[in-house]
Amino acid sequence: MENKNSGYQKRLERCEKAIQRKVPDRVPVVANIYAWAENYYGYSVKEVYDTKPELTYDVHSRLAKEFDFDAFFTMGNNVPIPATNALGGGHYIVTEKGLQVSNLSCNVMNEDEYPLLAKDPAAYFRDYLLPRKYPVLNETGEKAYEALCEAFDKFGWYMKKTIEANKRIEADGYPVLSNGAINHPLDSIMDFCRDFSGVMTDIRRHPDELKHAMESFSDFLIHNSCDGYRKREDSAHFLFCATHIAPFLKPKDFEEFYFPYFRAQLDYAMNTCGYTVGVFMEGNWEPYYELLQELPDNDGKLVCLQENGDCKKFKEKLGNKLCVCGGVPISLLAFGSEKEVQDCVKRMIDDCAADGGFMISTDKGILTLGDAKPENIKAMIEAVKMYGTY
Repeated sequence: MENKNSGYQKRLERCEKAIQRKVPDRVPVVANIYAWAENYYGYSVKEVYDTKPELTYDVHSRLAKEFDFDAFFTMGNNVPIPATNALGGGHYIVTEKGLQVSNLSCNVMNEDEYPLLAKDPAAYFRDYLLPRKYPVLNETGEKAYEALCEAFDKFGWYMKKTIEANKRIEADGYPVLSNGAINHPLDSIMDFCRDFSGVMTDIRRHPDELKHAMESFSDFLIHNSCDGYRKREDSAHFLFCATHIAPFLKPKDFEEFYFPYFRAQLDYAMNTCGYTVGVFMEGNWEPYYELLQELPDNDGKLVCLQENGDCKKFKEKLGNKLCVCGGVPISLLAFGSEKEVQDCVKRMIDDCAADGGFMISTDKGILTLGDAKPENIKAMIEAVKMYGTY
């Protein structure tokens, strides 16, 4: 029987070599699974996410043993729901089956307040944005203080339990690759300040103010993400960057309002700090492939999972800059046959894996039971083991 520690090292090295754009012993297959796992094993998502995050280990331990992935992108839910609940609720509502986006508006910043954000992002969030988003913070007396203390306590408790679960699953032999997060300033302004329509309007009406604010906000986000990140000894664990608004931008707007800050953040994280970065390219980034060739050079510290787009073309255009990840649509896992899944995996390996720098995963996170049949997930993994050995 495989020793847990040797199994961990073998899987970690397999992922690390792929991310470094080298040739591992086999193409790694990485789990991109969220509430599907809790539902599949009969757990209440609300209980796991709200009150018992330690159960994340139980769920993923069973998942690892049954399906035998090489690694997890992340485990469970990294959004500290109990902390935002202490302030009156956040972007998400937890149900028995998963997360739902709440109807809480993200447009809590006035369009003329970009100079305030540019002057001091932390002060702007403290004095303006958070009190608007969480009205309890406007209360007088002890109420606001007590709510804030409870939120900090819940945040610390939740993250401690989550980190412990990650350590336990790694001790069982399965790397959890995402170890932190870094956010793009335009995505953060959309998510927390102005919402989608506000940002798209501001690009037209207030372009200079928006860019000036993003310069300051980008520095704030970079240093908050990178300066406190505890680097692992290997190159497989990474800072995770989820992109949101990019595929909705015209190419000229992407070039002006998104790419310069994206490139600067990656350069600082990879080449100044020496961190690996894992990017989830939401939507279709094919219109930007030419511009992405101007991404910073790096010694194997960038892995990108693209949601849509042609993986073969992505590898041909950018395989000298990054490790390509993905290739298997969850729609195929939901509605296809096992044979169709295996054929897809073989095609992806033939197209993308010849010289290393490729990891198989799904094109997006598997959230609900309807997103994937368990037999198709197993077919994906079996096909990688069948066709992906170098």
